[in-house]
Amino acid sequence: MVRKQVYIEEWQEEMLKRLARKLKVPQSALIRRGIEASLASAATPSRDLSAWEEFKRTALSRRPAKNPKKRSWKRDDLYDRGKNVD
Repeated sequence: MVRKQVYIEEWQEEMLKRLARKLKVPQSALIRRGIEASLASAATPSRDLSAWEEFKRTALSRRPAKNPKKRSWKRDDLYDRGKNVD
C-alpha cells in the first residue's frame, strides 16, 4: 500500500464516518472503493457512433443493386444436381 494524504470537506468526513460505521468497514476501505469506482468509469472507453454510421453508409453503398429478375432455379435443384455427380 502507498500512503496518500488528502483533504476533504467536513461534511464529507461526517458522511464517511457514518457510512463506515454502518457498513462496519474502515474509512480507508471506503475511500479505496471510491477511487476504484472513479478510475473504472474513467477507463471505460466511450463509443463513437459516428464511426459506426459511416461504416454502415459505406457498406450499403457498395452493396450490389438488387437484380430485378428472379432466379430460375430452386435450392433443391442444386442438391439434386450434386447427387447425380459421380
